[in-house]
Formats: sequence, structure tokens, C-alpha cells
Amino acid sequence: MTLHGEVTIHDDPSGAPEDGSEIWVKVGPRHIRPIARIENRQYRMTVDPRRNAQNETLQFYIKPVGAEARRAHPTGVPAVFLPLKFSHGSELEVHLELREGSRIELHQGNPPHTFAGTAYIGESLATNAIITGRVTVGDSDRTVAITRSDEAGKFSLSVNYQDSRTHGSPVFFTVSGRRANRSGEWKAGEMTLLELNTTPIPIRVKMNDLIIRGNLVTVLKPDPSRGEWQVFNPEPAWAEYNTLESVLPGDTIWIVVSKTSWFEGQTLSQGENVVTLR
Repeated sequence: MTLHGEVTIHDDPSGAPEDGSEIWVKVGPRHIRPIARIENRQYRMTVDPRRNAQNETLQFYIKPVGAEARRAHPTGVPAVFLPLKFSHGSELEVHLELREGSRIELHQGNPPHTFAGTAYIGESLATNAIITGRVTVGDSDRTVAITRSDEAGKFSLSVNYQDSRTHGSPVFFTVSGRRANRSGEWKAGEMTLLELNTTPIPIRVKMNDLIIRGNLVTVLKPDPSRGEWQVFNPEPAWAEYNTLESVLPGDTIWIVVSKTSWFEGQTLSQGENVVTLR
């Protein structure tokens, strides 16, 4: 069965792997193997799916010169049963008829960018913590990678997304649901070493705008470890009674205001408001 086509690089129709790069193929559960060379963006290969070809899985890979083989994303008129694996981990299964001489245009997927380092929550190592990499798409955020730190707070997060709306977008991170004070630029195939830290913010600094306007009555934060509430009141007479000294991004607090107010992009109604801090 002869198949042929053209190879381009994702998001760069004018680009292509250099001559001498290879097309690798995996048919069904069998081992992946090289089957054709790329010359001037073109390839021609012979595939023998053997019996039950209509139910086999044919997966294409591109192996650039001197690099490892990576999954290719077929377009145009692919042939056979193709599972296309996208960056968010799910698989879209498409059944297409296998035909002699089918033209298959393959796009080389972008290699992952790796963010690696150590995560902290305040001054403490964030051990066994969920680390996420997220990007902003329109008015919402999208998780593009997730991992867990080890016993020493070390983590390695690989970001590899193909969606044109997110490709190249800055990545921001959360540590145990709290937004970290670092972000990173995604570049295909590169690595960035960084230290993620969700630094505590003094409560008086965080509430400064509400205090200046005279709108803040009190702030409450539950402390499950002690089974009690931490409290902050901005009035000088309450200074010695305040137990809430700082907060972290991702903390949920109760803010009581004397009138309708604006805080972190949202409206607070007069009285008690439950807020998750950014």
C-alpha cells in the first residue's frame, strides 16, 4: 500500500523538517519503525497493515535529524483508523478508509517545553503539591499541564499545546491551588528552570485600597488546623487582637464592608462577602 504526501511544521505552513528527516509508522500494537525519508518536504512510503486493515490503527511520527520521533498530526486525506492525540491528553478517534496512493499531509507537532524547579508555599517547601501550568484564553484560563512535586518540592512540568489560541501564550502556575508569583514563556523544545513561590502578602497591604476608602470593617479567614477563625480589623484599637497577619493567592476569606466596594475585579456588596484571593 503506497502512501505519499507533504510534511510541514505546525503553525508554520512554510516550514518543514530538514531533508533526511524520517517518517516512522506504528501499525496496530506493533513496534514503531522508520519507513520513509523526507526530501524537499515530500515523502513516499509503503505500508502493509496486513489482515483486518480496516480495523488497524496507523500512527505517524516524524523524526527530525538528530532528534527523537514525535507523533505527527495528519491532515488532508488521511487513510485508515487514526487516533489523534492532543495536548490535553484525550484522544479523538477518526475512521477513514484505507486507499492505495492516498495523499497524507503530516504536520510535525511542537516538542514540549519543560518548566522545572522547586516549589514553595511561603517559606516552606511545597511537598507532594499539585503544580499546574495554565494559560489565559479569552476571558477564561485553561490548564495545559499538571504534575505533582516530590518530597523535596522538586517538579518538572512539560507544556505541549497545539491550539492556535494558546500556542506561545505565557504560562502561569499554581501551587496547591494558589497562584505562584512566576510565569514563563513557552518555547518549543526548550527548558526553563524556575522557583515557584506563593509568597504571603501582609493583610494590611492586600486590603489597602478598602482601608484607604474607609470601607473595610473586618476580614475573617478560617483556620481548620486550629478549628477557629483568624481575624483582621483595620482600626488601631483592634491591633493587639488581630490574628490574621498575611494571606496567600488562592486563600478563601470573608470580607465585611460598610458599603458597596470594588476589590480585585469584583464588586463587594455591603456586608459579608466570600472571596477567593488572586
